[in-house]
Amino acid sequence: MKGSWTHSLPLPPRQYTCRHPGCCQSVQSGEGWPFLKDDQYEIWFIYICPQCNRPTFFDHYENRVP
Repeated sequence: MKGSWTHSLPLPPRQYTCRHPGCCQSVQSGEGWPFLKDDQYEIWFIYICPQCNRPTFFDHYENRVP
């Protein structure tokens, strides 16, 4: 996928359930990275879980990416 990552930025806060083994908690995070796809002007996001520090991906439709 062609595009560009930015440095870690404050993102709009998102509440979600972290699905990483050993965490599985309901969390709210505003830390992560946006990714802008060059060819389609889509923004994807990686949010970092404040409990386990692992990433959760969301696509431009606000859906979690498995």
